[in-house]
This record gives sequence, structure tokens and C-alpha cells, in this order.
Amino acid sequence: DGCPKNINIPDIFSAYNTVLTYGEHDRPHMFYRKTTANDNSANVCIKCGKCEGVCPQHLEIPGLLETASAVFDKA
Repeated sequence: DGCPKNINIPDIFSAYNTVLTYGEHDRPHMFYRKTTANDNSANVCIKCGKCEGVCPQHLEIPGLLETASAVFDKA
């Protein structure tokens, strides 16, 4: 909640954490593609910061989405 671009931040972070934790890429990439099939991938973040206002973990979400995008949105 809080994202004007309807980015599914928890699912994107889940996929990204799987890559970081287990080094696996196939399943997280497939999950990411399914999660972002409605043009709401990490790279559409406009860095407005609204997500940070509702984040219970007080994460710097725009920067983390940019990092996740570098992993998942490669051509």
C-alpha cells in the first residue's frame, strides 16, 4: 500500500531476497515476471517516497527497488 504505481513491493523484495540468500535465479526471475506482469516492475518506481511512509521496517524502498531492478529488469 502507498505506491501510486501499484508496484508489488513485498513480492519483489521476496524474489530479490531469494536471489541474495540462496543464489538461485531461475525461480525468483519467473516469480518476478509473474508478479510484475501488469507493467508494475521495479523500474517504474518514480521515487516519490510514499511507500516509505507506510513501510513497517522503515526501509529505503526506492533505492532497494532500483537495486532489484538491476537484477531482474536486465534485457
